[in-house]
Amino acid sequence: MFAGFVRRWSNVAWREPLRSAISWLVEANSPQVVMESKIILSQVALETLAWVHIVETQRLHSRADFGRLTAAGRVRALLQVVGIPMTVPDHMTLLPILCDGDSADGPGVITRVRNALVHATEEKRSFIEAIDDPTRYQCSQLGLQYLELCLLGICGYGGKYAQRGWRGRILTDDEVQVPWAE
Repeated sequence: MFAGFVRRWSNVAWREPLRSAISWLVEANSPQVVMESKIILSQVALETLAWVHIVETQRLHSRADFGRLTAAGRVRALLQVVGIPMTVPDHMTLLPILCDGDSADGPGVITRVRNALVHATEEKRSFIEAIDDPTRYQCSQLGLQYLELCLLGICGYGGKYAQRGWRGRILTDDEVQVPWAE
């Protein structure tokens, strides 16, 4: 992976987005950071990577087309290009209760929660208040897993990675092949 990282880092278009995304990932992994911040940080990093990868370097969307996508649509586009499934992982059993409309998959869930946190209307504050801590935790872990996988994929990694588990427990199949290399 390091060679792929260096290749991306050598590209001026990638240097600052990589630095920011990695910085946000490190910050979000701090035990002192609250779950809501983890969700917001991962979403911001994913949208940054999506713009650079899809619009600036791969040129798969024009600026205008990408701008018309919803936040969830931008994350979906990135996951699709990298080869990451958009479904909520089976072990994140609490997240399906957050699925609704455009939020019927993983990118939709994390974006729905992030938007409710950032655009705090009375209705959205009520939605956030109704989400218990274990569900918030799973949402934060899904966002961070997507971010880790995107960074690995963008840097050309093709090996195994450790899935994010539930409550710190290691899953029986914790270390798995990255999805785009299966």
